[in-house]
Amino acid sequence: MGASHRSATLEGMDQSDVFMYAGHARYGSGLDFDAKFKVTINWEGMPGAPAPGKVVYEDLEALKKVLGKNNQAVLKKVAELEQAGRLSIEGKSEGNILINPENQHPQELGAVLMYKSLQGQDSPLPQALTQDHYRL
Repeated sequence: MGASHRSATLEGMDQSDVFMYAGHARYGSGLDFDAKFKVTINWEGMPGAPAPGKVVYEDLEALKKVLGKNNQAVLKKVAELEQAGRLSIEGKSEGNILINPENQHPQELGAVLMYKSLQGQDSPLPQALTQDHYRL
Protein backbone atom coordinates (compact mmCIF):
# COMPACT_ATOMS: atom_id res chain seq x y z
CA MET A 1 0.00 0.00 0.00
CA GLY A 2 2.85 2.42 0.79
CA ALA A 3 4.25 2.28 -2.75
CA SER A 4 0.93 3.23 -4.33
CA HIS A 5 0.52 6.15 -1.92
CA ARG A 6 4.06 7.29 -2.67
CA SER A 7 3.40 7.14 -6.41
CA ALA A 8 0.14 9.08 -6.09
CA THR A 9 1.88 11.71 -3.96
CA LEU A 10 4.68 12.21 -6.47
CA GLU A 11 2.12 12.45 -9.27
CA GLY A 12 0.14 15.01 -7.27
CA MET A 13 3.27 17.05 -6.64
CA ASP A 14 4.14 16.96 -10.31
CA GLN A 15 0.69 17.93 -11.59
CA SER A 16 -0.34 20.49 -8.99
CA ASP A 17 0.55 24.10 -8.40
CA VAL A 18 0.29 23.55 -4.65
CA PHE A 19 0.75 20.33 -2.72
CA MET A 20 0.27 19.88 1.02
CA TYR A 21 1.20 16.89 3.13
CA ALA A 22 -0.24 16.73 6.63
CA GLY A 23 1.30 13.44 7.71
CA HIS A 24 4.56 12.78 9.44
CA ALA A 25 8.11 12.63 8.17
CA ARG A 26 9.43 9.74 10.20
CA TYR A 27 12.47 11.00 12.06
CA GLY A 28 12.94 13.74 9.47
CA SER A 29 13.53 11.30 6.62
CA GLY A 30 10.65 12.50 4.48
CA LEU A 31 7.05 11.73 3.65
CA ASP A 32 6.26 8.21 4.76
CA PHE A 33 3.36 5.94 3.87
CA ASP A 34 4.79 2.66 5.16
CA ALA A 35 3.93 0.54 8.15
CA LYS A 36 6.32 0.19 11.06
CA PHE A 37 9.45 -1.86 10.69
CA LYS A 38 10.39 -5.06 12.51
CA VAL A 39 13.67 -5.83 14.22
CA THR A 40 14.81 -9.43 14.62
CA ILE A 41 17.51 -10.32 17.12
CA ASN A 42 19.10 -13.74 17.39
CA TRP A 43 19.83 -14.19 21.09
CA GLU A 44 20.90 -17.85 20.69
CA GLY A 45 24.04 -18.60 22.70
CA MET A 46 24.47 -15.06 24.00
CA PRO A 47 25.32 -14.83 27.70
CA GLY A 48 22.63 -13.00 29.67
CA ALA A 49 20.24 -13.00 26.72
CA PRO A 50 16.72 -11.80 27.60
CA ALA A 51 15.15 -14.54 25.46
CA PRO A 52 16.13 -17.76 23.71
CA GLY A 53 16.59 -17.94 19.94
CA LYS A 54 15.33 -15.38 17.45
CA VAL A 55 12.88 -12.75 18.65
CA VAL A 56 10.98 -10.31 16.43
CA TYR A 57 10.33 -6.89 17.95
CA GLU A 58 7.64 -4.64 16.51
CA ASP A 59 7.28 -2.31 19.51
CA LEU A 60 10.08 0.25 19.73
CA GLU A 61 9.59 0.84 23.47
CA ALA A 62 9.74 -2.89 24.23
CA LEU A 63 12.92 -3.15 22.16
CA LYS A 64 14.50 -0.25 24.06
CA LYS A 65 13.75 -1.93 27.41
CA VAL A 66 15.47 -5.12 26.27
CA LEU A 67 18.55 -3.36 24.87
CA GLY A 68 19.60 -1.03 27.66
CA LYS A 69 18.89 1.32 30.53
CA ASN A 70 19.50 4.53 28.61
CA ASN A 71 19.63 5.69 25.02
CA GLN A 72 23.42 5.52 24.80
CA ALA A 73 23.43 1.91 26.03
CA VAL A 74 20.64 0.99 23.60
CA LEU A 75 22.52 2.40 20.59
CA LYS A 76 25.74 0.70 21.69
CA LYS A 77 23.94 -2.66 21.96
CA VAL A 78 22.38 -2.20 18.50
CA ALA A 79 25.84 -1.58 17.03
CA GLU A 80 27.26 -4.65 18.80
CA LEU A 81 24.40 -6.90 17.68
CA GLU A 82 24.60 -5.63 14.12
CA GLN A 83 28.38 -6.10 13.98
CA ALA A 84 27.92 -9.67 15.27
CA GLY A 85 25.33 -10.35 12.56
CA ARG A 86 22.59 -10.91 15.14
CA LEU A 87 20.31 -7.98 14.31
CA SER A 88 18.26 -7.53 11.16
CA ILE A 89 15.76 -4.85 10.25
CA GLU A 90 12.76 -5.55 8.09
CA GLY A 91 11.65 -2.16 6.93
CA LYS A 92 9.42 -1.23 4.08
CA SER A 93 10.71 1.82 2.30
CA GLU A 94 8.62 1.67 -0.87
CA GLY A 95 6.31 4.29 0.60
CA ASN A 96 8.96 6.72 1.79
CA ILE A 97 9.77 9.84 -0.21
CA LEU A 98 13.26 10.45 1.06
CA ILE A 99 13.94 14.16 1.44
CA ASN A 100 16.64 14.19 4.11
CA PRO A 101 19.41 11.70 3.28
CA GLU A 102 21.21 12.58 6.53
CA ASN A 103 19.88 11.26 9.84
CA GLN A 104 18.86 14.36 11.82
CA HIS A 105 18.29 12.32 15.01
CA PRO A 106 21.30 9.96 15.29
CA GLN A 107 20.84 9.57 19.05
CA GLU A 108 17.30 8.15 18.72
CA LEU A 109 16.86 4.41 18.23
CA GLY A 110 13.87 4.85 15.92
CA ALA A 111 15.82 7.18 13.66
CA VAL A 112 18.83 4.87 13.56
CA LEU A 113 16.61 1.92 12.58
CA MET A 114 14.68 4.03 10.05
CA TYR A 115 17.81 5.20 8.27
CA LYS A 116 19.27 1.69 8.27
CA SER A 117 16.10 0.47 6.56
CA LEU A 118 16.39 3.30 3.99
CA GLN A 119 20.02 2.59 3.06
CA GLY A 120 20.46 2.46 -0.68
CA GLN A 121 17.21 4.27 -1.44
CA ASP A 122 17.50 7.29 -3.67
CA SER A 123 15.21 10.26 -3.31
CA PRO A 124 13.03 11.02 -6.32
CA LEU A 125 13.05 14.71 -5.46
CA PRO A 126 16.54 15.96 -6.38
CA GLN A 127 16.13 15.06 -10.07
CA ALA A 128 12.64 16.54 -10.10
CA LEU A 129 13.92 19.69 -8.43
CA THR A 130 16.54 20.16 -11.11
CA GLN A 131 13.79 19.76 -13.68
CA ASP A 132 12.02 22.70 -12.03
CA HIS A 133 8.91 20.73 -11.08
CA TYR A 134 8.98 21.28 -7.34
CA ARG A 135 9.51 24.18 -5.01
CA LEU A 136 10.27 23.13 -1.45
